[in-house]
Amino acid sequence: MASPAPTSEAVMQRIGGLEQAFTQQKLMNNDLRVEFASMQRQITELATRVQGQITGLENENTRMRGQITEQQKQTTGLQGRNTEQQGQITGLQIENTRMRGRITEQQALSIGLQGRITDRGGASPKIWWGHGDVHLHRNPAMCHCMLIGNEYTDVATKTADIKTYNGEYSALIFRVEGMSTVDQVLNYANGLKPRTRSYVKLENPETLSAAMDLAITYEVTHFVDDVRDHRSRQDKRKISTDQAPNQDKSSKGNPFRGKGRFKLRSDSKRTEDRTCYHGKRPAHIKANCFIWKKEQEKQGNGQPRQ
Repeated sequence: MASPAPTSEAVMQRIGGLEQAFTQQKLMNNDLRVEFASMQRQITELATRVQGQITGLENENTRMRGQITEQQKQTTGLQGRNTEQQGQITGLQIENTRMRGRITEQQALSIGLQGRITDRGGASPKIWWGHGDVHLHRNPAMCHCMLIGNEYTDVATKTADIKTYNGEYSALIFRVEGMSTVDQVLNYANGLKPRTRSYVKLENPETLSAAMDLAITYEVTHFVDDVRDHRSRQDKRKISTDQAPNQDKSSKGNPFRGKGRFKLRSDSKRTEDRTCYHGKRPAHIKANCFIWKKEQEKQGNGQPRQ
């Protein structure tokens, strides 16, 4: 059965209800829009605030990293300085040990030299060579060189090797600090042989090299002749010893018979007899001159005397 058709009043009421509902919905939509806009503003403000905080934190992180890097550099520099200072301390300790050893060595040498002087019956000695007196016990460097010079005197006397003595003394000078040129020359001369020492002191050299040159020249010129004279005297002594029994038989009546006297020639005479003037160079000896030997053979002297 069909429903009855609505009346106009009912339709109007329904339309009014719909319009009222639509109006309320529009109001609700407006409220929602306002609330949404407010929430958007809050979100934007919050995002801006958070972004600022993030930027600040990043800047702080960068600053802290820079400080850490700078502290690491400072730590590395301090470690390098510490290593350098430790090296300097080690070097100073080594130098201190070396200096103590040298002081101990010089003190021992000074005590040894004073003991040798005391054994000879002398007090605190003084050395005079035209430059003033020098007390040995007040100059450890001089005591050092004097002791070494006295030790090398025996060696030079036995070997007649002036070059070895010069080399050893030159090496010794580098070990002794604070020694003047006068003391160097003085101590060098005191280690020479007696006649060489007298010659060097007579020439009064001003430098150590000049004193060494004078000593070499004198020894080459004179001591070669002395060695040969010594050998010649030994040969003559041996011959005389071999002939002694025959001489004893012929001189039974007079015990002093056959023992003639002799007089040694001076050093200058022996030097003049042996010095050769053909070569025109220092320390040239006749026995080593080829021209002199040839002249002796031409004159009929036969083999020249060596």
